[in-house]
Amino acid sequence: IHVGHLSDEYACKIARKLSKDRIWEVRSKIARKLGRLPRECACEVALTLARDESRLIREIVRRISDELPEECRKRVKILATF
Repeated sequence: IHVGHLSDEYACKIARKLSKDRIWEVRSKIARKLGRLPRECACEVALTLARDESRLIREIVRRISDELPEECRKRVKILATF
């Protein structure tokens, strides 16, 4: 997905849906693209992925969370740590 080619609304809709996909590689790609998503949905998607069953995805989200707003960053880091 080339997020820059989509409207913000559509990019958010796709990211929300794919962050819950059962395929690990799909969720991993969304986690890596968090910084490119519009701020209004990046936090929501990050929080979803911070609860992921995959430790690697949680680690990716925790590292990328520095690009998120402060309040969201704190919540994501707490969730992704466990």
